[in-house]
Amino acid sequence: MSKKLATLAALAVVAGAALATVTFDAATGKGFVGKGDVQLAFGWNNAKLQSQAGNVSFTYLQVDASDYEVTCEFDTGTKHVVHHVQTTHKSLSDSLSYDATKANRLNPQGDVTGFNLTGITNLQQTSSGDPIPSAGDGCPGNSGLGLITDVSVTSSTSTGGLYVSDAVLGLGPVLIWSTPAY
Repeated sequence: MSKKLATLAALAVVAGAALATVTFDAATGKGFVGKGDVQLAFGWNNAKLQSQAGNVSFTYLQVDASDYEVTCEFDTGTKHVVHHVQTTHKSLSDSLSYDATKANRLNPQGDVTGFNLTGITNLQQTSSGDPIPSAGDGCPGNSGLGLITDVSVTSSTSTGGLYVSDAVLGLGPVLIWSTPAY
């Protein structure tokens, strides 16, 4: 009998995970996170989610990487393409405001059923890596000899993810949704 109960419990956990919902627009910071996603991230039962819902916060992080190829012209009139490729990483961290969804006719007890992400409230942008080259700059690796006459992007990727945290309990950030790399 206990083996049967363990199997049913495992199926209930899987079914609960399948019902979890995240919809998110990275451009606006708007979307919805179902309570199941937060519960799965932190291993919480419903009572714990209800008591901690006011401490939950969401952050979006985006990382962009681009490779550049530069064409240099020297005083001798010769031109050549420098095969020195530079990469710039940009991270975008957004604090997202939200409203916990509560009581309605389908949920008369007023339990939190999810979080409406209402947009970006605190935009912080940082960059790392080599500076992006531009026409008129000195040629890379040539101690100031020659000037860049053309810059082209040879590849570019971008990835992002939505994270959940509970600062009061010191939990997170935990990834709950990610954009596909492109």
